[in-house]
Amino acid sequence: MGSLVDQDPASGNGEQPVSVGSMWVGEYSCRLAPEDARRRLARFQMAAHWSYVTGNPTVDHLLTTVKLNVYRAFVENMAALGMDMSWMKDDAISPFCTSKPWPSNLAIPTHLQPSTTQRRVPHHPWLDFFPHPRMRDRLVLAGDSDDDELCIDIMAFWNPNADDAGLIIWGQPWDLQNWELSEGFLRKWGWTVQGCPELMQSTNFWRTRRGERRLPPSLFQLGVSKQRVVPEIAQQDL
Repeated sequence: MGSLVDQDPASGNGEQPVSVGSMWVGEYSCRLAPEDARRRLARFQMAAHWSYVTGNPTVDHLLTTVKLNVYRAFVENMAALGMDMSWMKDDAISPFCTSKPWPSNLAIPTHLQPSTTQRRVPHHPWLDFFPHPRMRDRLVLAGDSDDDELCIDIMAFWNPNADDAGLIIWGQPWDLQNWELSEGFLRKWGWTVQGCPELMQSTNFWRTRRGERRLPPSLFQLGVSKQRVVPEIAQQDL
């Protein structure tokens, strides 16, 4: 897979992640998607391409593109961990906490290397694809009751939610510096990124580069009231 972005977000006006190519029609797979998801995706691609060549992009296209880019980023992280779509079955358990072999840490990008919690606590493999080890730990320890809602918020291209509780990816997905958290995500899911200062720094880096205001540290503490009780994670567990 190629780069997730083909435009410097600091250049030009209305910087945006790129629209996806036709390869997406055959590759998009999600059990939460509506039956006509691929038809919707093909229709979106045609409309997005037309708006791009005519110089008339729309906000709806941007929201959809952002979610598709996050889906693509997770697929790339999945491949970097030596997994494929067969690991996305509902009853799948991460190979990191089973006896099955997995790539050595030397073969895994630094930020994707499994933590002690990932090795000890059974969980679905999709949680292994999030970019920050402490974020993964918090999700693993919280259990899977909110999995579907989280997945829809960050990747459901057919549902561009108005509260914008999503993520944005600006480059290689295994590099923390390429991730940005939306305000909506922090208000709803802020508890998942407590103790992840690198994500606060990367978020404000991209916002500043676009000329937007920096988000205050207090915003990265939101969402706490909605979280399930998550045990504190010792530094040595990462």
